[in-house]
Amino acid sequence: MGLQTVQTLLPWLSPRPLTVVGAITPPLCYYFALVLLPSFHQSPPETKTFRSTPLAVCILRSVLAFWSFFTFLTLPFRYYVPVSSALTYQLGLIGWFGAGRVFELFVLVPLVPLRLPRHMRYQSDSPPVSPTYSSSLADTSNPLARTFKDMDAEPEAAGKPAVIGCWERAIWALDLMTAMRGVGWDWATADVRHTPLRWHPSAATQLYRLIRSLLPTLFLSLAGLRYLHPKPSQSLFDLPILEQATFVACLGIALYTLFDTSYTIMALLAGVVIPHMNLRNRKTIYNSLLSFPPLYTHALLEVCSLRDWWSRGWHRLFARYFLVYGVWPGHIVALAIMRIFRPVLPPGTMLTNSKSADSPPHKPRFDTHPYPRRTTTLLPPSSRPTCSGGEWGKVLGAFAISGVVHSIGERNALVHFTRTGWTYAGEFWFFVLNGVGVIIEEGVRRAVKKMREDKGGNRGKDRWYDGYVGKLWTLTVLLATGTLFADGWLKSGITWEITGGNIWSQVL
Repeated sequence: MGLQTVQTLLPWLSPRPLTVVGAITPPLCYYFALVLLPSFHQSPPETKTFRSTPLAVCILRSVLAFWSFFTFLTLPFRYYVPVSSALTYQLGLIGWFGAGRVFELFVLVPLVPLRLPRHMRYQSDSPPVSPTYSSSLADTSNPLARTFKDMDAEPEAAGKPAVIGCWERAIWALDLMTAMRGVGWDWATADVRHTPLRWHPSAATQLYRLIRSLLPTLFLSLAGLRYLHPKPSQSLFDLPILEQATFVACLGIALYTLFDTSYTIMALLAGVVIPHMNLRNRKTIYNSLLSFPPLYTHALLEVCSLRDWWSRGWHRLFARYFLVYGVWPGHIVALAIMRIFRPVLPPGTMLTNSKSADSPPHKPRFDTHPYPRRTTTLLPPSSRPTCSGGEWGKVLGAFAISGVVHSIGERNALVHFTRTGWTYAGEFWFFVLNGVGVIIEEGVRRAVKKMREDKGGNRGKDRWYDGYVGKLWTLTVLLATGTLFADGWLKSGITWEITGGNIWSQVL
């Protein structure tokens, strides 16, 4: 049974232009469900006292969470924006990302109560460090030892506990709802936890960077897209190969800069407005409302592999979503496949990630997450996960779920703005092929490293040209697979719209 058949049987799901009610219902229900989460209150860790939540509140919270999840999930199938293919595309990302967040917070971990993070001293030059740990853990030379939760004008040990009331709960829920990278929470993404850069540069610095580099780069990349844009009847694959690669490169630079520009503008506005809201006196400053860690924490010139590009070169706004719905399920599936095929696999294959008996035991990283909302601070060795192998499943899982979410947006734009409709060859395969490329890259890297080590002496060390080979490989894969991504945007009119549409012809 296809989607069109379901929409015919259920008129409520039939496509229609986006309305104000349809746009605000999912986030509002999500927000009020967060507000009604179990009460948080400061109590000593040794006291295990919990406030019972009234049954009526539990039922109302569950209804709001369910309706938010359902309306988020059906948002791209029920609505479209008649005047904008780009906004119609965004409905897919917003809908499925929002549904995933609601499902995670209210279904996957219902037994772990959300709590108000510990208050921290605000530091503008470096991420806050927990005062509850020893000074050795607070050493800035060890980025893995940093903990990031909440900030405040004064440390928690000052004897001034935060006031907890309706206003504080409202801000707390808003912070959790908007913290895409977990800034200020114990599930913050790796780029937030490990960045040595300033969390919140001054407004003057943000404005200078915006005018000096971001806006000119964005303008030039969009101008290149406009110049290379095919005719309406043409596909991207009708262009010469060199023009295809240039078009994909311009689109990638435009998207990269557009994300950074939007993020910088929001950081600039927050830096100007938030200090005048008198939140510090109420002790309700939260990281995601005031601190804006750089969106990109890794310089592009330092990217030497496809894995580097996707793990550190690109933004991590959806990292939590991909972790919960891609990395963890993919790892489970990979381990299951390994158990089935282990007897027929040769020892030391990449599938099992096995190591020789003489190699030292694997030391788990501190930022490993065995289940949702587990703390990202240091754990005792006995509490760290020891399961190894199945890394390929994590990679494919993350890229597969990314492809699914992006293909939902692509499907929404193509169905409503083209005559051909949606095809399965598009953004989904762009992400999956990049995941396969990461796995191939890692296999080649291990094979080359082993070959060099077998030769002995200093021959096992990295060569001067390794970085250049990695850059060439990364650029080749991105440009080759990027045509699958760009073609859908071209057919649906998104690239034409973001480059000005018919405005330039009317002006000129």
